[in-house]
Amino acid sequence: MVTGAGEDQLFLDRLPIPRDAWSYDAHDRVLTWQGAFGGGHLRLSHDGSGAHGAIGPEHDLCSVTAGARVQFTCDVALDCGATYETSGGSVVGLLRDPKSPAWESARWVADRLLLTYTVTPGGPLQPPSFTFEFQDNETGAIPWDPDAFAAGIQLGQRDGRLVWQLSFKSAIAPMPDEGAVKPTGPDTVYPWWLEAVEDPAALGITGVASVRSRAPLGFATVGLCRLVRTLREELKACLPCSKSRRSPR
Repeated sequence: MVTGAGEDQLFLDRLPIPRDAWSYDAHDRVLTWQGAFGGGHLRLSHDGSGAHGAIGPEHDLCSVTAGARVQFTCDVALDCGATYETSGGSVVGLLRDPKSPAWESARWVADRLLLTYTVTPGGPLQPPSFTFEFQDNETGAIPWDPDAFAAGIQLGQRDGRLVWQLSFKSAIAPMPDEGAVKPTGPDTVYPWWLEAVEDPAALGITGVASVRSRAPLGFATVGLCRLVRTLREELKACLPCSKSRRSPR
């Protein structure tokens, strides 16, 4: 569900649902709709990271679960003023200032990276599971879908507003970003480490990715990329509030 001009709008597989054909019970966290796909209902998990329910007419119900699938097309650049955050001699994070002159004047390569990730809720005592895919739209290299990494997403605050905080750290060397076309800007957009923030409705993303090496031997040897602005979503079904990215599988 997305909000615009003060009114909520529900989309199911990119199909807008009339406002009088659906409802959301905020107390019980249940979304119900009529018409599309025979109608259905979904109960959101407590943390909003997923849902379960049923879709279809009463005589032919289909049980479903819902998870998150997000896809961003990103601009990238080197020399954007991003650095590593250190504490006690250890690297603990990635820093950037989108308002800095270095950030604003960097040479951004438009739509270079296609970032796709999914989140599937875990059990009562289990964390959610993730998948990631990184695709270089410029070089045409084979997309990289790592199978050994640590990741997380949680609500937080940045500059006084709510954001989704996304993190990814690979445990293996990224696949070589080698395609038929010579790249401009970074020689690879497949990261060892990525930290980014999304707005509450998942309509944009900004962040930093460390490429070329796992940890800094020197800042000059490490490429740091920005992820920014353009969002392309493939929506199978949108759940309420800021979870416009949730899609049943």
